[in-house]
Amino acid sequence: MKKFLIKVLTFFITIIISSYIIVWVYEKPKRLTYKNGTNIKLNKWNSIKIEKNSFDVIILGSSRGSSAYNPLILDSISKLNSYNMCTGSQHIKESFYMFKEILKFQKPKYLVYEAFLPSFKNSYDFNNLFSNAEFMANEMIYNEFLTEKFLDLLFPVIKYKAYLKQEAINILRGNQKKSYYESSWIKGHRPSNRVNDSIDIKKFPPIYSFSNTDLLPIATIEKYLSKIKSICEENNIKLICMRAPYPPSRMLKSTQDTAHMYFKNYFNKNQIPFYDLNYQSKTFYTDFDFEDYHHMNSIGAKKASKDLAIILNSYEGE
Repeated sequence: MKKFLIKVLTFFITIIISSYIIVWVYEKPKRLTYKNGTNIKLNKWNSIKIEKNSFDVIILGSSRGSSAYNPLILDSISKLNSYNMCTGSQHIKESFYMFKEILKFQKPKYLVYEAFLPSFKNSYDFNNLFSNAEFMANEMIYNEFLTEKFLDLLFPVIKYKAYLKQEAINILRGNQKKSYYESSWIKGHRPSNRVNDSIDIKKFPPIYSFSNTDLLPIATIEKYLSKIKSICEENNIKLICMRAPYPPSRMLKSTQDTAHMYFKNYFNKNQIPFYDLNYQSKTFYTDFDFEDYHHMNSIGAKKASKDLAIILNSYEGE
């Protein structure tokens, strides 16, 4: 029995050590970004914490928001000072705790929340979530993800499972790895000069909907939306919810936009301003305003940022 236990213990220790070795190798480019000052999350949080009480507008949400809203364009039209705190795969729970942390250092007039259906998924991108948590108080981890963090400490490779799988596919296909860490970011916004071509556009899937997305229970989704609304009201902050455009060809492939219907009904019922730029913009968006199937390039971001600036100006006049 003793020999068996020793073998089992040796096996688990080997797995744990192997996990750390794989992560150490995989995270080498990330460590380099910390060293040379190009890590986007580090720079975002430094801006929030060092430039205290300087931002009038905070933008939260997923990478769709970080690609769509350029603070330089927003500021030039609205005369406000904005900062884009959208991050990759940002979950609604993550957004709530991020905003609580941001309010320790900033007193914004507006919170712009990018409503993206996968931000309410019943699963989490722990790579992005834990990397954000490094710059926050431990409240989110203790309240929501304590078990997952414990497992991450034992087997850190787990949070990279999907990424490592994609790396393997890219290597087999001969695709070059894309890295956004060392691209030029502007007040939290990532500009892109890539433009879709006809081959990309033909491969676009339908948009996310309630039928093709594994979501949290509606009660949980609305619980966290309500929490965000409450914290805004407590701090006299105007909450504005946005939905950035999709490529028009994706909209055409989608029989019913259930996400739009849900967001519109929920936000109207709760008296939260909601602007879906797929339907409420006078701007003409095309498939060539995007760098892929749902992230805007610099051409599209210029249009979406102008739309958002006009919306903000309408509230400045109140």
